Amino acid sequence: MSELNGKNAMGVKGRRPIVRWRAAGLLTIVLTQAACGGATTAPSTSVGAGAADPAYSAADEAAKLRLQEEYRRIYPGVDVTDDYALAKTLFEDSKRDDPTLLDDTPFPERLIWEANSGEPSVNTILAARQAGIAAAKAALSPMSPERVAQAQARLLDHSMPWAAISESGQHDMLNLASVAPYACAIDRMQFWVNGGPTETQEFSSCEGGDSMAAPPHWIFDLKSIKTVSVTIIFTDRSRQTRDYPRHEIFWR
Repeated sequence: MSELNGKNAMGVKGRRPIVRWRAAGLLTIVLTQAACGGATTAPSTSVGAGAADPAYSAADEAAKLRLQEEYRRIYPGVDVTDDYALAKTLFEDSKRDDPTLLDDTPFPERLIWEANSGEPSVNTILAARQAGIAAAKAALSPMSPERVAQAQARLLDHSMPWAAISESGQHDMLNLASVAPYACAIDRMQFWVNGGPTETQEFSSCEGGDSMAAPPHWIFDLKSIKTVSVTIIFTDRSRQTRDYPRHEIFWR
C-alpha cells in the first residue's frame, strides 16, 4: 500500500481513484501470479530510495491515509487496509468497466497472492490459527476429557449393543469387543450370563487409541446363552445396565 500516493487519487469517470494496480498494473499482477502460482514474485510495495528520508516517509504515509479514506467512501464494504481485498475489488471493478480485460483470467487466490508478497494478512493468520486449533482438537489424546465424554456418549447410544452372541462349532461365543474403541470412558465392565456369576471384561490400554477386549470373546456350551446382562461403570462413576435376550444380540 505504501506505493500509493496522493497524485493517484484522481477518479475514472469522476468516481473512483486510480492506483498502480489499475488496468495495466492489474494485468501484470494477475497474469504473473495466476500463471506462475507460488513461484512468482509479487509486485513491489516499496516507495523507492526516498523511503529512507523521514520527511518523505511521513508525506507518503499521509498520502496513503488520504487515499484510504477515498477508497472507504467509494468501496464501503471493503477493508482498504487489506492489500489483497482492495486489489481484487479494483480488478473486478475494472473488468466491469471493460469486460475484455484479461478475458476470463481470474484474480489469484489469497494464498497465492500472499505467498508471492510474503506478507500474509491478519485474517489469514487468524484463519491458520483456527485451523491449527481444530487440528489439535481432532488429535486430542483418547484420554482427554473431551474424547472421554464423546466415547461415553457413544456407549450410551441405545443403537449400539454392548454384546453379541454367535455360534462356532459346538460353542456359543459371547463377544463384548464392540465397546473396546470407547474403553477410555469405561472404569469397569461386568456381565452375567443367564443370571449366573459376575464376570469382568477387561480391556487393553486405551492410551494409544486402539484398545482391545481381553479376552476377545467368552466361550459357552452351544445354545446355552439365553440372556446376557451387562453393566458399565463409567470413569465419571455413573453406571448403566442393559439386559439382552439371546435373539436380540444373536449374529447369524
